[in-house]
Amino acid sequence: MSFDHLLVILLFPVAIAFGVAFFLLLRRRASYREYDERQRLARGKAYQAAFWTLAAYSLFSALMNDVADIQWADVTTGTFMGLFLAIAVFAIICIITDSFFSFKDRPSPYFTLLLIIIVANLLIFFLNLADGTPMVTDGLLNIHSLNVLAVAAFIPIYATLVAKHLYDKKHAETE
Repeated sequence: MSFDHLLVILLFPVAIAFGVAFFLLLRRRASYREYDERQRLARGKAYQAAFWTLAAYSLFSALMNDVADIQWADVTTGTFMGLFLAIAVFAIICIITDSFFSFKDRPSPYFTLLLIIIVANLLIFFLNLADGTPMVTDGLLNIHSLNVLAVAAFIPIYATLVAKHLYDKKHAETE
């Protein structure tokens, strides 16, 4: 058994425990959040747009793979690409329509969280590059390219969040 496999086996329970703790924290905070009817409708439209984006991506990917015989990523990486795309669409629409935050939420923790996610993924990407870990196997993007794909998804979300914050701040000053 290689060191990579041993590392994955040891870190998998830790990652699952972290995910469960994060889910429980979000669940507890969900009761704290209050969205008005306009925000709920906007979030519903954002969910719908994210779903159709994922469906269109999946259909396009399947047609390219099976009909045109053009493959650009392995199955896992291709699936996560679609998920990253759908998450980005949902978050950007919610930010633009003022339905990303509830009335009691403050945006400052999200600025920090998104920046940490971006920096951590960039760090892992650069460490993989330094180790010589290939991002492409047999001409297909592999799982080691997911970090840079996550950064590509979260940078537009972060940019939209910053732009919306500055826009709202400017309009609050003019009123």
